[in-house]
Amino acid sequence: MAPDGRTLAMDADLRQWRREAGAWRVVGEGREGFEGRGVAAHVLAVDDAWALALGGLLHWDGAAWTTLGEPVGLGFLDLRAAPDGGTFAVGFGASVVRRAP
Repeated sequence: MAPDGRTLAMDADLRQWRREAGAWRVVGEGREGFEGRGVAAHVLAVDDAWALALGGLLHWDGAAWTTLGEPVGLGFLDLRAAPDGGTFAVGFGASVVRRAP
């Protein structure tokens, strides 16, 4: 949910979507080379989204993607971003990895 109350989402191609007036519209482009590779995402705002994809942890700043690297290896299932800029990836076997801001 965006600060303005609108719903935000990300698809497997890492495109960001916002629900407005009963319809979905793209508000951020996906990352080239990561089409269909998105595993999990945490969208804080249209200019602050985190994605866990096969091949890396990525951040969207509203203008461009930054690849921050692969968090330990494959097998992660979910991702959460903290307000301080840190991220948590959760995977098989109860593994949890935190990336400091």
